Amino acid sequence: MTQPPPDHVPDPMEDQEDRAIISTLLMEGAPAVETFQYVDLGPADFTDWRHRLIVLAAFDLHAAGEPINVMSIGGALFDQGALVPMGEYEYLHELAMDYYTDPERSTDDGT
Repeated sequence: MTQPPPDHVPDPMEDQEDRAIISTLLMEGAPAVETFQYVDLGPADFTDWRHRLIVLAAFDLHAAGEPINVMSIGGALFDQGALVPMGEYEYLHELAMDYYTDPERSTDDGT
């Protein structure tokens, strides 16, 4: 399991960008993975070790033909022993909620 470097503090702007991308992955599943692969975006492109593991789990699930969502990624991370250190399902749900609270996703009528 990948652990964070002891002295690494993610840049707040990078973390916000990473979270927006990860929330899209969690909510859109396979189409998001295919887009990541098309634009050559992979685990190494993320600053937070938790996000790298989430992307890797999503890629593995996609390659196996499995659904990609909060529960399946959480299950894969649990099997690797990574779910608890990253904050369990609570952290994954927090990331998924970012998808709905991102102001750039709101419609013209403000919803």
